[in-house]
Amino acid sequence: MALKLNLKKDELISVAVEMGLVIPSKAKIIDLKKLIESSAVYKNDIEFVRSLVENALEKSKQEAEKNEREAENFN
Repeated sequence: MALKLNLKKDELISVAVEMGLVIPSKAKIIDLKKLIESSAVYKNDIEFVRSLVENALEKSKQEAEKNEREAENFN
């Protein structure tokens, strides 16, 4: 089953790094998606990639909440 990679660029980079992929220096979002989707890890262990995506999303959510709390404390 395919996995939708509707992630932000930094989230895609995080997933690719965790997969052990080499990221081109000027990679765009579409390049990162293609890199991940064409990897052996993606093709052979989609559940592992799914867990990496979930972790990246959770990390982004936590960072957003932290930034929101800091902004509230600043005011």
